[in-house]
Amino acid sequence: MTTPFGRATTRQRRSTIDVAALVEVAADLLPILSTDTLDARLIDPHSSDPVITLEEGERRLRIDASELARAMERARIDNSDAALAQAITHWVLNRAATDLAAETSGLAILDWTDATRTTVCWRVAISRGDAIIAWTPSTLLDTARVDAVRAVAMTRSQSQPTTVIVDGSVAVWTSPTLALSTAVLTDPARMLTDMSSHGLTIRDTMFIVAPGRPVAAADSPAATRLCAGAADTGVTVPPHRLHTLGWR
Repeated sequence: MTTPFGRATTRQRRSTIDVAALVEVAADLLPILSTDTLDARLIDPHSSDPVITLEEGERRLRIDASELARAMERARIDNSDAALAQAITHWVLNRAATDLAAETSGLAILDWTDATRTTVCWRVAISRGDAIIAWTPSTLLDTARVDAVRAVAMTRSQSQPTTVIVDGSVAVWTSPTLALSTAVLTDPARMLTDMSSHGLTIRDTMFIVAPGRPVAAADSPAATRLCAGAADTGVTVPPHRLHTLGWR
């Protein structure tokens, strides 16, 4: 199970996170995790319940150390200095994406529309370390600015490197960062050219999409079978529908 603190342990019993130990680790680590744009700090470290704050651009996060400790307990994080340091690092990396980050480095990828995982939509995301952070526009941006950020992200995604492999009548595209593989779908014409250059011509092409996973293409009957038999939930999308999908 992946959590905001990284991958949880597989043990069944929770550890009790010692708040004082968490505060001590955070006091040493937060200055190291701060950047030119991120101010990560511990407020009132000697109080009964210190506060951790993350401030970056228009984003503000404030959480009591005790609340963060309880969240780590629910995620079954070990109560050791090394585990706490790793959990805090992952938590900071998974902070919300700023509008500026989305504007300057955001990529358009496909994501699930909602928890039912039955339909997909476009979303701007940024890469931060090993984390892929989906962007939610702040209330400071008007509709025109949000649309502009999304349009630039679509263009940026079209130049992202991918590897295409053809196996029989199926083509598969993978990004060096696996979770960004669906960025290739911003340029379906390029994908069809990829298939043709590998000697694969398909009538009634369908793309098989599972957000966060490689993208495949096959004819409609084969795509339906592959999608139904896959371990990961996926949907099929024809090339002409990609640019009509909504945004989240």
